[in-house]
Amino acid sequence: MATVSDERIARLVAEEASNIRNQTLRQNVRIWGTLALMSGAVRPEIYGPLYRLIAPFKSTTVHDHFEPTGGSPLIARLGMEQLAALEEQVTARRKNGDVLHRELSDIKGITLPRILKGARPSYNHLPIVVEEPRLLAKIQRTLFDRGVDTARMYLKPIHRIYDLGYPKDTDPFPAASRIAEGLMVLPTHPGVRQEDVETMLETIRSIVG
Repeated sequence: MATVSDERIARLVAEEASNIRNQTLRQNVRIWGTLALMSGAVRPEIYGPLYRLIAPFKSTTVHDHFEPTGGSPLIARLGMEQLAALEEQVTARRKNGDVLHRELSDIKGITLPRILKGARPSYNHLPIVVEEPRLLAKIQRTLFDRGVDTARMYLKPIHRIYDLGYPKDTDPFPAASRIAEGLMVLPTHPGVRQEDVETMLETIRSIVG
């Protein structure tokens, strides 16, 4: 969706949108199958045992381009189903995220995001920064062995992923680089169970705390 205040730009956007191709039947079937598989694969009790089968389908590169396609009744229907379940999903994420944030807040050696007064984060993940890279790798390996998969998100900051014209011999944004090097995200999605949250807390405390 694009919102503009200039009528000329609005016409150009509308013209571009009218040229977007609609989804083909084959693409719709592929989307349906992909989502059906993902709905099961993201569950911790499935992801761990079947990791070797799932891993080849995970994206491991930074996307620099994508081809837009139009929507379809199938995608609209799936979107409406997800919208109906939104409140329940957000509630589950907040419950998991709040417990993790509260229980990890007093551990030295990790940094958590500061939640502003009055804010209610939805916790797509809970990002933490581990000061010691060796410990970060150990946390991630131990959690995976115990059935909880974490992610590193960005191994490099944006100014080192893309060539934005900054010098290579000096780092213009050292704080961003430190965050990227120590960043990992903990899962908070509705498939995360209480025992998974306890596993994350116990593991991080035993390694860092």
